[in-house]
Amino acid sequence: PSAKADTPPRSTRTLPKVAAQPLVANLRRAKLVVTTIAVGAALIVVGLLLYLLMSRETPPRGIARKPLEVTKELGRPNTYRSIEAALRVAEPGDVIQLLDADYRETLLVEPRHQLTTSVTIEAAPGREVVWRPAAKDENRPILTLQKARGFKINGKGLTFDGAIDEKRRLKDLIAINFDSPGLAIEDATFTNFSRCAVSIVNAGGAKDRPIRLLNLKYVVGAGLSPDAAVLFDAKADIEPPQNQYIELLGGSYGGLVAAKEVSNAANGVQVSWPK
Repeated sequence: PSAKADTPPRSTRTLPKVAAQPLVANLRRAKLVVTTIAVGAALIVVGLLLYLLMSRETPPRGIARKPLEVTKELGRPNTYRSIEAALRVAEPGDVIQLLDADYRETLLVEPRHQLTTSVTIEAAPGREVVWRPAAKDENRPILTLQKARGFKINGKGLTFDGAIDEKRRLKDLIAINFDSPGLAIEDATFTNFSRCAVSIVNAGGAKDRPIRLLNLKYVVGAGLSPDAAVLFDAKADIEPPQNQYIELLGGSYGGLVAAKEVSNAANGVQVSWPK
């Protein structure tokens, strides 16, 4: 027989089958490896972001954050050019220290203005600091504190001076309004005000966290006759309708009346001052 007889016709020849199963398995393994690497990388990125967010200027547990310093000196770390700028980045419990001898700022401090209220402002250790108004309006206090929960002035070495120019003086140096439990002003000096150093209008502390004015010094400027060191007022249609949970302790009044009410029934429960 010839060789051609052993060869099947061209139309009946079949190709060997390709083993598809190993190829599919390899593709699945490759996809699994790629997915694992991608998930791992994503977890690493998320972890780094969380670490950076949690560690940003946040000290280890039990260690206080460094004070935020306010000074016009250039090149100092952790410093700000104004008190307002420091308040905008402050976190609850922070201390803001004033390093310069003179500041001119007029501030409204309340939560809705994105200014942290539960902070302490003080002169840097060993410094004598004078805080004057920036605004020329006699009716705008240097500080207006509204719903300033936990706000504190540690006033050792700090003087609030209401002199606008050679002739004009602010009526009030600090105004306190609305519920502000834990607000405290201690050891500061007030001078050059024509009506009062601190105006308290419809303000309230809490039973366990009263508003406190402690050991303040009031100096009457030349030619001025203020009504009182602290002036209380309230309007029945504003919350709280009465001043409440407020303490005035100690202090040097320089012949001034310690405190005075300018309307009837302005004060409610637990309001006390030196008589």
